Amino acid sequence: MIGYVDTGELIAYAAARGVVITAQQEPVLLTKALDWLQIQPITVPDPVPDQIKQAQMVCAMIYQAGGDPLAAITPRVTQETVFGAVSVSYSDSGPSTPLYPQLAALISPYLTAGQMGQANFAVCRA
Repeated sequence: MIGYVDTGELIAYAAARGVVITAQQEPVLLTKALDWLQIQPITVPDPVPDQIKQAQMVCAMIYQAGGDPLAAITPRVTQETVFGAVSVSYSDSGPSTPLYPQLAALISPYLTAGQMGQANFAVCRA
């Protein structure tokens, strides 16, 4: 077992989705996925919920497909124009690095309050 998942669980999860993961890839993918999980501000209860296990397997499959949830998020430049000594870049508001909403959804119930863009505030009826 690496983290919250053993290699057999990863193989079965991937196979059910048409993805083949080799024996050589398993430990590396699960370790990288665990690295991602460990830097998330989550509280993992005991026993470990299925959503946390699934998040590790989804993350492993993202790495297997060439993605990297730990990659830096940078602005996307859609056009760059140079006018003499002046350079102008045009960008849409989206990031150039892919975001992984499935991972965010899986761990969201376990995020500690006030972390990762979350905010706590009181709501009252006027």
